[in-house]
Amino acid sequence: MEKVKRKAEKTNPVVTANWFSKLFFSWMNPLFRIGYKRSLEGEDLYNVLPEYRSKTLGETLQRQYRLPVLSRPSELITQNKMGSTVATRRQ
Repeated sequence: MEKVKRKAEKTNPVVTANWFSKLFFSWMNPLFRIGYKRSLEGEDLYNVLPEYRSKTLGETLQRQYRLPVLSRPSELITQNKMGSTVATRRQ
């Protein structure tokens, strides 16, 4: 993935948005306005929040993937007709 050169780092507005703005995504309105007027470019986008960076999400995914699949005794791992592994609940 290529890095986008930006003139100035744009702080993500969700950081300072109130609960109403977060609920209705109104913190996105300035970006929607720009996108309505012209095609968005890399410099129009905001910085990604640290908790949504690919490194953070990848590490979380790996941690969760490594957890034992049968951590709950009420689940049973079976194989369906297509050969995929499926977790099902015991009756």
